[in-house]
Amino acid sequence: GYTRIMCGRDTFFATWAEVRAFSSPLPLATPAQDAAPAYNRAPTQQGWVIRADAGRGGDVVPMRWGLVPFWAK
Repeated sequence: GYTRIMCGRDTFFATWAEVRAFSSPLPLATPAQDAAPAYNRAPTQQGWVIRADAGRGGDVVPMRWGLVPFWAK
């Protein structure tokens, strides 16, 4: 799989319809309700991630993200 390690801040303010259109033709399962906009998400906060779903497309799940230093256990 593809892993992206980030240590900065980001934003998310799309609707699930926009996310599905962007990920087309990959079938994507999204939550029923649009996510609240996040204009300054920092490491250790949760954000939405598109996760591959073995052979069936993908789904959108909340995950905590950030940089894990090489020395962390």
